[in-house]
Amino acid sequence: MKKSNIAPPLPRHAVLRVLTAFLFRLVMTALIFAFCFYLLIVSTMGGTYFAAINDGTLDMPIRIALIGISAWMAFSAVPWLVWQTFQDIKKIYQPIKTKRL
Repeated sequence: MKKSNIAPPLPRHAVLRVLTAFLFRLVMTALIFAFCFYLLIVSTMGGTYFAAINDGTLDMPIRIALIGISAWMAFSAVPWLVWQTFQDIKKIYQPIKTKRL
């Protein structure tokens, strides 16, 4: 019997599971970016909230902290989305690869 090099087709439920997980993560990434934008807007209002505390000396550290948190969240959201998507695709293709060998 001759072995075929053609991979068997993917099950539909597996493809749908990956697509729904990807869309959910895409929406979560969009919400993370919206929250990052909100933190950037809030960082410009630092003086109005804490002006009376310590004669405004906490103003600049609070602004820098909000900008730093916002940047960290934004820069970590995209790799998280890509990594999780690759993990889902790997889970689907791994059994197909072992069946073919």
